[in-house]
Amino acid sequence: MPVPVVPPRVRVEIVGGRLLRLNPPVSESMVPWGPKAGAWRNTQAAGWREYEPEIRVAELEADTESAASRFLVSRWPERVRRAVRGFSHGQWRLILHANYCGPHYEELLESHPAMGWLVAYRERFRPGEREFATWAAARRLTGLRRRTIVGEMGFPDTERTVRLLGRVPVALLSVETMRALRSALHSAGAERLWRLPRLNQTVAAIVANPARLARVTQAFLETAAAWDDGEEMERCLDELDGRHRRRAQAPWPTVFREPPLPETETIRAIRTKEELTAEGAAMHHCVGGYGWRVLEGDVYFYRMSEPERATICITPRAGWWVLEEVQGVCNQSVRESTLAAIEAWLAAGR
Repeated sequence: MPVPVVPPRVRVEIVGGRLLRLNPPVSESMVPWGPKAGAWRNTQAAGWREYEPEIRVAELEADTESAASRFLVSRWPERVRRAVRGFSHGQWRLILHANYCGPHYEELLESHPAMGWLVAYRERFRPGEREFATWAAARRLTGLRRRTIVGEMGFPDTERTVRLLGRVPVALLSVETMRALRSALHSAGAERLWRLPRLNQTVAAIVANPARLARVTQAFLETAAAWDDGEEMERCLDELDGRHRRRAQAPWPTVFREPPLPETETIRAIRTKEELTAEGAAMHHCVGGYGWRVLEGDVYFYRMSEPERATICITPRAGWWVLEEVQGVCNQSVRESTLAAIEAWLAAGR
């Protein structure tokens, strides 16, 4: 009769501010706070290596029976525990940054969670720059203006970007989502994202797919931003993708319908798919692929020559045509005087 194998028992020890978990052949050592804070794992194959334990502060706080949980919780300041509770992952990394970067980082994480998260994951947005991954770099970033921080991560360095990132729920913060959002904010659809009152899982799923983002209207995005039901999100995204497949198979006309607003000497309608493609090539942005939105009545495009060169996109809303976005060359923002001229043109067309 075979002898049953009894798994080795995990032994936990707390020695001199260090938590040891001995589970042969693996040993773990954690110093939760202080000048030597960190976590290391030892295996027979690799020896001692630093690693990031996946922790949940709320679960550790609730586990009052475990000496290990009580030890960890007792070492972390209440302000830090409160700031990291809502994050879906990476709580250990955030705690270490609070430990090594001090009160300024704690304040940043508390007042603008996405900004604190970006500092903690900074090396994932500038890979290959070893100096950028150091604690010195983290402390330097923490002391910068917020728009400068996002600029160092490759986002547009504007106050609008800072406000938009402040609307990202902490549960959605991930490297993949934030990289996709960064790309979207450098695209022709950035204006639509900046105007959203909030971001959620649905918007994140749209942003993660550039082709999908290019297909949706501003009204769809604003509706999607209000959803919290995962099933509703999946149903609508499936329908959106299905419409795209059907659209790709359909023979579309090349001439657009009559412009909805009168032209002026400096604002001319773009009347065909060929003209729209030429506009995209001349302005170095992706407007040329939006012809189907014009044909479906979602938007209409105009070419502006003065006071500066720009592409205007208008969309119907509540019985009127309103500005959806305006882009200069290479998706650059336009001047305030240009926006004022466009608003005056829109008002005259009502």
